[in-house]
Parts: sequence; structure tokens; C-alpha cells
Amino acid sequence: MHFLVGAGLEGLQGLVPQNGPLIRPLLFLRRQEIEAYCRENCLEPRRDPSNEQNIYLRNQIRNQIIPWLAEKINPNLVETLNRTASILQVEEDFLEQETTKRAEKLIRIKGEKVSLALAGWDVLHLGMQRRLIRLAYRQLGEKQGLAFDHVEKVGDLMQKGQVGKVLQLPGKINAEKSYAEILFYKRPGFSAHNKKITPRCLKIPGETLIPETGQKIRVEVREGVPGQSEKNKVYLPWEKVATEIYVRSRQAGDRFAPPGLAGTKKVKDFFREQKIPQGKREQIILVVVGAEIVWIPGLAVTKKCFLRSKKEKYLVLTLKNSS
Repeated sequence: MHFLVGAGLEGLQGLVPQNGPLIRPLLFLRRQEIEAYCRENCLEPRRDPSNEQNIYLRNQIRNQIIPWLAEKINPNLVETLNRTASILQVEEDFLEQETTKRAEKLIRIKGEKVSLALAGWDVLHLGMQRRLIRLAYRQLGEKQGLAFDHVEKVGDLMQKGQVGKVLQLPGKINAEKSYAEILFYKRPGFSAHNKKITPRCLKIPGETLIPETGQKIRVEVREGVPGQSEKNKVYLPWEKVATEIYVRSRQAGDRFAPPGLAGTKKVKDFFREQKIPQGKREQIILVVVGAEIVWIPGLAVTKKCFLRSKKEKYLVLTLKNSS
């Protein structure tokens, strides 16, 4: 039946004698043998009347197709099918072990997401690639495997897809292309973590929570010689900035002035150079004064962070985790 409707090796092996705690001791016995045993031991087996109705594919194969093939093509058809299933079960067991070995290096569980690494993907055999895609998908608890067409689409995404492209799969699961991996995750649970940062003013002095990222920025006023600005802590001349400093997500056309660069750089280009996935770029904090980006916390500083204050007065901005 699996062969007729389409299946891979896992499906073609049929039912296995043992699958975890489930054991099928009568799997390779013929119906006539079981009925003879029942007669000899005065047992009355339960019979399902629906098994005689040829409106179901399973019954059509059992009651019509197999008897016809046994009469016209191969009298030993049942034995042949059983032998073939036994061979395929051994082959499938071996390939599953090999897939598990590869998965130890390529598949990672990251919270509610499953990562399938791109490193070394091109050298893998196509058959192993397909098995790893199906295994990564099942790691999200999906009992029903991926259809062939979906596996091929994920394979194309890994080989030729653009970074940030998202593929929708059955079970409300997304596959998203990143720079170094494909991420599988449930659709409903992901959107809540992809919100833009609501523009909000920083407390001066004080701490401001950015709930969209789970971080906060502490602002202090300091007099005297400043420290060295770095990605997680910067010093802004007090008289050089307005009283209102706020945070927000990126906007179209955003630019900033990195130190050592004569002009400005597009924020979009900077994110791409830093290999930040498209789905995470909305959650990058930008610290802004007026229309000017003065700091990208955790990622980059600007020329403003290295200017000296004539009054020796500075705002000290520190990025911290909220926990």
C-alpha cells in the first residue's frame, strides 16, 4: 500500500516486529495459520466486519489486488513481500544510525527552535540531506513526517535560499534561512518574539526597560575624565546631546557614523555585514538623539561616543540584561 501511494524507505519497510515497547509477535504469520490455531484451541476470534468491505484502500489491496497478483504474477507473493520488508528494515535501521551520528554535529535544540547547520551540507549525500531535514522537523514533536515535496523545498532553501527567507511547513512550522543554519520553529510562538521596539525615552538618570528584548539601559551623569566607550557601555558629552534620548527599532534609510569612517554607513548594510538574521533585526536597539543614531547597544559605537566634553560632563549609558 505504501508503495502504491508513495513512500520512502521508512514507509516501504512496513510494520516492524518491534517498535519501542510495542511488539507484534504474529506479524509474519499467515491468516490461515492463525485461524487454524484458533480452531484447534477452541478460540473464537473477534472479527471486524469492515475488513470485508472493499471501499477502503487497505481492504482493496488485501482482498483484490494481492490475490490477483498471487494468481497471475507470483504464487509466493506474500513470502516475497515479507522477505523484502525484512531486508528494508535492516537497511533502514543502519541508515537511521548513520543519520543519528550526523545529527549529533548538525542538529541543535535551541529553546523552542531546532537548528540544522549549513556547514558541510554540500558534501553530504542527497539521501542523508533528506533524512536530516526530516529528523530536524520531527524534533519539534511532529509524528507525521514531511512529504517529499516539502523536504525538497527545505533542501532548496538550504542550497539556494536567501538569508531571512521563511518556508511554511505542515504542523504550523516555519523553516527560516539564517547565515549558518536553518531554524525550524512553531509559527504561533515566534511572532511574539519578533515585535518592533516601541520608541521610548531613556530616564536621565535612571534605568529604562526595553521589554521587547528583555534588556535595559542604565543612564548616569558623570563629571571628570570619561572612560573608554565600548559596545556595551558608552560616554556621551552632556552638552553635545539633547535632554531627550530615546530608543527604537530600525527605520528605512537609517544611517550612523562609525569611528574611523569618513562618512556614514547604512544600518541595513551593517546588519548584513554582522550576519544578523532578518527575523532578528527589528529587535536590535538603536539609541537616537533627534534623527541621529548615537549608539547601537551591544553591536557598535559611533563617533559621538568619543567626543570630549568642554564641561567635563558625560552621560554614561550601559546595556544590561533585565534579569
